[in-house]
Amino acid sequence: MILFRCFGLAMLLFMGCKTTEPMMREHPLRIEYGSFGGFAGSYTMYTAVPDGQVWKQDRHQGDHNSMAPIDAAILEQAVAILRELRKAKYAIHQPGNMTYFVRLCEGQDTDDYELVWGNEDPDPRAKILYQSLVQLAREQTYTR
Repeated sequence: MILFRCFGLAMLLFMGCKTTEPMMREHPLRIEYGSFGGFAGSYTMYTAVPDGQVWKQDRHQGDHNSMAPIDAAILEQAVAILRELRKAKYAIHQPGNMTYFVRLCEGQDTDDYELVWGNEDPDPRAKILYQSLVQLAREQTYTR
């Protein structure tokens, strides 16, 4: 009986530590943003969904870690800016030593819209959007 309880407890702990990536990928609309590269080969990616949930993945932690939510209205504005840039056919794909990106994912029926830049500055709206989203994510604390 004790062995059964220990096994049950171990299973609960194991299941509680699984990655949140499948939950994150269930959202057809999401914004992925972050940076990669540099001398140390760093990598940080945030994923935000319309209800304000945010996950972070980086080179050191591996898994997607759930963070405190951010204001859903801010994410709505971010989606609107990215849609506006897409409609204007604005594109930049200029990776550099340190590369920054913002990606709008709108489901399987629509191609992702991605802005990638390194040494060259992107459209000011894209740069301000990226900086604002990263700052908001950094101000949040992890929820797990």
